[in-house]
Amino acid sequence: MRWVVTLFLAMSWATSSPFQQSLQLDDVQVRHEFGQWIEFQAQANSGLDFTQMHLILSPGSGGNEVVLPAEIEDGNRVIAVYDLSTQDWIRPFLEVTYRYRGLTASGDTLESEPLTFSYTDNRFTWQSLSPDPTLAIYWYEGDLEYGQEIANAAQFGRGRFRELTTFGADQSVRLYVYPSTQALQAALSFGGALQIAGHAAGPDGLAWAAVPPGPGQTQTINEAIPHELAHVLLYQSLGESYTRLPAWLNEGIASAVELGGNPNFPRYLEEAYSRDSLLSLSTLCNPFPTEQAAFTLAYAESDSFVRYLLEEYGPTGLATITQSYAYGASCEDGPQPFTGRALSQLEADWLRVRFGASDISISLGAVQGWLLIALLIGIGPLVAIVQRIRQGTG
Repeated sequence: MRWVVTLFLAMSWATSSPFQQSLQLDDVQVRHEFGQWIEFQAQANSGLDFTQMHLILSPGSGGNEVVLPAEIEDGNRVIAVYDLSTQDWIRPFLEVTYRYRGLTASGDTLESEPLTFSYTDNRFTWQSLSPDPTLAIYWYEGDLEYGQEIANAAQFGRGRFRELTTFGADQSVRLYVYPSTQALQAALSFGGALQIAGHAAGPDGLAWAAVPPGPGQTQTINEAIPHELAHVLLYQSLGESYTRLPAWLNEGIASAVELGGNPNFPRYLEEAYSRDSLLSLSTLCNPFPTEQAAFTLAYAESDSFVRYLLEEYGPTGLATITQSYAYGASCEDGPQPFTGRALSQLEADWLRVRFGASDISISLGAVQGWLLIALLIGIGPLVAIVQRIRQGTG
């Protein structure tokens, strides 16, 4: 019997109770229709009279627990349904952990051992390649040559990541490739105007990318595959401290790992510099702007600045700066321990080397960058922005 479940996020008995014995399960089953529903079934202890049963579900590493009411049928058959049309979206191929918790008529609380299943995107028949035991590639459109090209780019990306960061990066990674940005965004349930060509879930060792098969696939593969893989490898190298990295460093490393890099980035930078509209790196410690032009410029600047750091300070310097941020250094002070220079000073160095900028133009460019962000993403009156910059509070 299927029915629409109601989510209980606060349920005192279901979320905390002393357990006196284990809930034994037989004939455990999970079936799902991707993007629609997940149905959990199991046979609970025979001979016990259960008055309540719940399923406690956690999608992916560190996911919030969700408590679902389970129906108890004759013979202690229990059924719970997760409705993705009303509940939080679960991204494809995450490992979902779940367990059952039951209350008997005598007042005993029983809980099962944790169970797992893989929430696959079962709308498609996936092909796969595993170039080595720690790397698996999956795709559903395109031939074997297409898959092999992706696998080659992934192996290159991992080697390049190790070379540029000196981090080990030897844990397992799974990469799933969709044939278009539209298909990828639909699978990940990403909305908005930005065209997202990839995404990574470091704690789960997962990455997704969009690579349309066809004449232009090589450039897309060489950019997207190493880039998304680098995010996973960076998380695996730093653990939870990964979340402390400034956005320019995180994305800059991923861009530097790409095979060949984005050929349009130099032009974007030159055009922005000629208009005095480069973004200040201090603004790129935070998530990038969501307006497409500023978003692309943020990537181009991050790529160029990280490559500058590599040229000046080498992989050891980049690794030390990365670890400094991971340990909790501020946006401005992160580079200081290794380089002896703050971020704003390194930014000035980069502008001189990259564009031959003078000190005066650097100062004016910083103000212009703030004004550009204000225009693009609508942050208050422009006069207030300039006043905050002059007062050193912006």
